[in-house]
Amino acid sequence: MWTFDHPTVRIAPGQTLRLITPRSATILWTSDGWITAHDLEMRDTAGGCWFGDLETTRLAAGACVDFTFRWGERWEGKDFRVTVKAPVSGK
Repeated sequence: MWTFDHPTVRIAPGQTLRLITPRSATILWTSDGWITAHDLEMRDTAGGCWFGDLETTRLAAGACVDFTFRWGERWEGKDFRVTVKAPVSGK
């Protein structure tokens, strides 16, 4: 999960990246450096927050997911990045 208070910077391969915000937004995201972009409307949890699940389960280790938010007509003005990274095995 990613939130403004706890912005994760990596996920493991095969995981879905869930973004959680305190209000409704449209997520604009990419996994190919903005060559292509996807829009996703966030869903209301009816519990005081909104969420959107990005289709990241097929991304390989090393891939990056870049995203931003549109709040009605206003853009966030900043991109965020989460990297797909295999967990480090213990010794």
